[in-house]
Amino acid sequence: MIRVRFFNEMNKPISILGLDLYSFGLVIAALMIAIILPSVFMLNVVISYSIYIFIIIPIILILRKKSRKDPEFLKAFYFNVMKFGFKRVIKARLKYVKW
Repeated sequence: MIRVRFFNEMNKPISILGLDLYSFGLVIAALMIAIILPSVFMLNVVISYSIYIFIIIPIILILRKKSRKDPEFLKAFYFNVMKFGFKRVIKARLKYVKW
């Protein structure tokens, strides 16, 4: 796989939330697929949450790789994104789950 890096004026890689642009794009794409795919196909609960597992595991692997270089990164990421973002996603998904 070819890895593309984007640099700013000072020749440092551009980063968002500690992830470089490529990794951040992967995280956003994975979250969009995890939220949109189950609702589009009206999948049942088991299939939709297995999709979450298969998409969130690569995200966790990316975070582990980044946290080895910067130990404080993981704390900041979990506090800013996981605490606020995933709670809303899970609450919204639970409202539309057909039991």
